[in-house]
Amino acid sequence: MTYTLCILWTLAVALWAAADDAERIAPNEPIHHVRSWFIRAALVAVVCLAAGHPWLTVGMGALFSMAFRYTLNKVRDLDWRYVSPSSWYDWQFIRVYRTQTIFANGVVPNQREEDVYRHGNRYECSGSYRIKIHRAGLLAYIVEAGVLALTILLV
Repeated sequence: MTYTLCILWTLAVALWAAADDAERIAPNEPIHHVRSWFIRAALVAVVCLAAGHPWLTVGMGALFSMAFRYTLNKVRDLDWRYVSPSSWYDWQFIRVYRTQTIFANGVVPNQREEDVYRHGNRYECSGSYRIKIHRAGLLAYIVEAGVLALTILLV
């Protein structure tokens, strides 16, 4: 029963957080990713800790991320695999495909700042860039699903 409580609470927080971010993104308001992450992580962790499942927090973090990203993308009418370099976490998955491009072209552009600056136009105009972004998002889901599965199996 306490596992179910942790899962349902995590999904509720993820849906709320996605709606909150969508409201900020629509009028182009800034999102304080780090502060938001700490608040949301604390909300999930407190319930898991109170339920007596401290290790479940790791899996719930992965579940939160998957549910949050999927919901935010659907609310914004984006592909379910969309990730953005404006989020440091998302950018870690984008870097996997970015690094492949760097090695292929032999050019090392100005890392994340350039990615954030050029992202919107590149995503809208370039099919190959959009494919890389979606692959990065799919990789994020795969990693998170693996973390969730391992947590459930080991806890």
